[in-house]
Amino acid sequence: KGFLPRKPSNTENETERDRFSGATISDLKLMKAVTIQEEEPISAAIHIMSQNGFSQLPVLSSSGSLKGLLTLDSINSALNKGSASISDAVSKVPLHEQKVEVTPDMKLNSLSPILDKLSSAVVKENGKCIHVVTKMDLLNWLLNKTQITVNGSVKS
Repeated sequence: KGFLPRKPSNTENETERDRFSGATISDLKLMKAVTIQEEEPISAAIHIMSQNGFSQLPVLSSSGSLKGLLTLDSINSALNKGSASISDAVSKVPLHEQKVEVTPDMKLNSLSPILDKLSSAVVKENGKCIHVVTKMDLLNWLLNKTQITVNGSVKS
C-alpha cells in the first residue's frame, strides 16, 4: 500500500487530456503567415524575421508550394560556413523540412503533442500556408484563458 500512484478518476483524466477545453487552431487568432519566395535574397529573409520577431519563416517555391521553414539557426550556420552569403537566394540555405501541416479546425489538444517534438507547425487551408503555429501560441492561449493573481495562484 502506498507504492503505486493513485489512478486519476475518469473526470480528472478527461480534464487533463483536454486542458484546451475543445479549442481549435482557429481559436488562437493567429496572424496571417508571412512567407518568402525561395529566390528572394537571404538579406530579405533576415529583414522580415528581424522586423517581426520571427525565428522561422515559411519558404515558398515560385509556384507557391511550401518548400520548408527557414530558421535563424540555418541562416547563421550557412553564413558562418561560407556556403551562402547574405546576397544569395534563400534557396542556398538548407531548409527545415520536418514540417508538419495542420488545419485550422485541428483541436489544440491534438496539436500540443506535435509541438512537444517540433517548434512549429504550418497551418494550411485550401492548399495555402495561412499561419505558422508555435509552442508560444499555445502557451499564450493558456495564459489568456487563466487568470493569474499577484501572488501566483491560478483561477480558471
